[in-house]
Amino acid sequence: MKKWIVSTAIVLGLSAVSAEVIPNGSVEAQAKSYNMSEKFAENLRKGTLPRTKGKIGMTYKTLAKKEKGKAIIDGDPPVYRTTIGDNFLFNKFAKNKIPKDAKVKGIFRVYDYKISSKSVKKHFGKSYKAYNQSGKKVPIHVYKTGKYYTHIEVHKGKTYVDVGTKSTIKYVTSTGTWYK
Repeated sequence: MKKWIVSTAIVLGLSAVSAEVIPNGSVEAQAKSYNMSEKFAENLRKGTLPRTKGKIGMTYKTLAKKEKGKAIIDGDPPVYRTTIGDNFLFNKFAKNKIPKDAKVKGIFRVYDYKISSKSVKKHFGKSYKAYNQSGKKVPIHVYKTGKYYTHIEVHKGKTYVDVGTKSTIKYVTSTGTWYK
C-alpha cells in the first residue's frame, strides 16, 4: 500500500511539474504578434480606437450617453472607464466629478496581444525620441498619427495603446522634449 501511495505521489508530482514547464498552446497564441491593420491605423488618425464610440474632443456628457462606464476621480487627470476596458482622460474636473463639458484628451486601452513594431512603422514612420523630465534621453514609442499622437508600448505579451493630444501623451509617457 505504501508503495502505491508513493508511486502515485511521484506520478502526480511529475505531472504537476511538467504542466508548469511545458507551455500550452493558448499561452503561445496570446503572445503572437499581429500586424496593425489599416482600419486600426485609420482610427488612431481620427483620435479614437477600434470598437469605441468615443473620440478625442468629445464632451463627457456625450461620451457617457454613448459608452457605459464609470467615472474614476482618484487621480489627475480624471478617467472614465468603459465596460469594454477603454479609459478616457479628461482636461478638467471639479468637486469629485467630471463636468459635463469636460473634453476627452486621451484614450487608453490594453490589448492581450502584441502589435508588431514593423507594422506600426509602416503606417506612421519612425517614432519620436525623447528626453525625460531630468533631461536624460529615453526610448519612447510615440508616433504622430494625423492630428493626434499615439503611444504604443509592448510589454509581456500585451500592447498598451494611448492616443491623444500632444500634451496628454507627454503626460502619460512622463517625457519633456521630443525629437526625431
